[in-house]
Amino acid sequence: TTSPMATVRSSSGELIRGVSEISLSKTNPYEISVTSEDGKTERKYKVYYKTCDYSFDDVPEKEWFYADIMEASRRGIVLGVSLKDFLPRGNIKRGDFALMIARALKADLSSYSKNSIFSDVSDNDYYAAAINYAADNGIVGGYADGTFKPNDLIKRQEVAAVVSRVLELEERNNPKVMFTDHSIIPSWALGNIYACRYENVLLGDNNGNYNPVNLMTRAEAATIIVRMLKQ
Repeated sequence: TTSPMATVRSSSGELIRGVSEISLSKTNPYEISVTSEDGKTERKYKVYYKTCDYSFDDVPEKEWFYADIMEASRRGIVLGVSLKDFLPRGNIKRGDFALMIARALKADLSSYSKNSIFSDVSDNDYYAAAINYAADNGIVGGYADGTFKPNDLIKRQEVAAVVSRVLELEERNNPKVMFTDHSIIPSWALGNIYACRYENVLLGDNNGNYNPVNLMTRAEAATIIVRMLKQ
């Protein structure tokens, strides 16, 4: 960071202000110069592109979710709970899933950090802007009492609804092939669940069940989001 009044310029003389996105070359460093507030001191810096090979102790290569977790983590969509742990079988809060979706879509959240429409989402909550963005774009919804319940764990039936909206899928309410537990899928989620299965984004288990009320795991979320981005 620099002093708020310092001047930062690229090697081409372009003025850099605030939070800026720059393109880094894998071979050549990005050069910047920083001039102090009084204009008397100038320092030059070089920014290098460097990849980081990492792994999670609880995500072995033999597991079905390995590749998708690595991909989602590399993209900064679904992060680990620590530098060495991902907690693949852990569950996800509704607020955190909204944040993952916003990251996956590379959403500009700069105008969504305040004035949440939900009574239980504070401007200071780390997921507030993501929830506000997702709600404003029709991706997520709240409850009749005006809450979002961001700390509730998200269920598989809810994830299907979110993903279906992101991909703008046509609901499939009369599937030719049904899940074994079709009878327990709620009507509001049915069309979205089968739409996601048709696109091979959300699938069932080895017994042909969708398990709509089961809690979504972090490994499943990583896999689903990676599949979603391939659509």
